[in-house]
Amino acid sequence: HQAMSKKPEEDDDPILEAAADYDPANPDHGLMELKTESELVEQMRERGFQFSYACYQDGNKDACHSLGQWLSMWRKQPAEGAAVFKHNCDLHGHAESCFKYANYKRNGPHGHPVGAPAHPDCDPAEANAYYDRACNRLLHRRSCICLARSRLLDGGRSAGSLEAGMALLRRACLGPGDRDGVGLACVSAAVECLQAGQAAEARKLAGTACDAGDGAGCGLLAVMMRRGDGGPTDVDEANRLSQQAKGMTSEYGQFLQQAKARQNRREAL
Repeated sequence: HQAMSKKPEEDDDPILEAAADYDPANPDHGLMELKTESELVEQMRERGFQFSYACYQDGNKDACHSLGQWLSMWRKQPAEGAAVFKHNCDLHGHAESCFKYANYKRNGPHGHPVGAPAHPDCDPAEANAYYDRACNRLLHRRSCICLARSRLLDGGRSAGSLEAGMALLRRACLGPGDRDGVGLACVSAAVECLQAGQAAEARKLAGTACDAGDGAGCGLLAVMMRRGDGGPTDVDEANRLSQQAKGMTSEYGQFLQQAKARQNRREAL
């Protein structure tokens, strides 16, 4: 098939993500010039062939990642998608694929209800190994955050696990690389510092999150300035930051909302 030789464009992944939430009442979904649901189905089926060819014949790591997403989200075959993510991580060092595979090994294909046994595919040790690879070798911030949370939870927040978790969160907050995940990492680190009684450090990290454009970081910094936690009291600056935070988005806030939604879905099963 001639279309199979076409390599995926950069906007393929957003289309795949939107397709997972496709609404038949709005077939175009703002992304494709398609008029019926059957046309979307055919388009997405064709994308799968394109991704597979570009991945395995051309060695295109971005196509491999898109293939993993296509299998997981469109075909509803999470185990097959996870196998592609693992292949892409091991062979090509694709950070996001390492992260996706680690998520699968940590949570299973769909997570599981509270109190229920873990899915047979779950392997926390393997998950941590892939989070570690993506974090420390590939500078993937969200992998550092997940590994930190794992260290903190698995270690019961002992002194050793707290130190290890905080080091990972600081790396994710302050380390080099693109800015994706900076706000989430810095606010997460600030919250952990507050819980550990390290107010001055928490204030600095909240400031870094705020500077990165995270509303929760600005809000937390405002509260600390108003109360004089970790530094001098500055009510005027606190009020300014509070107003600024109202018009900002927050990776940390979105993370909490998503975590709550996942928890609600699991409890409903």
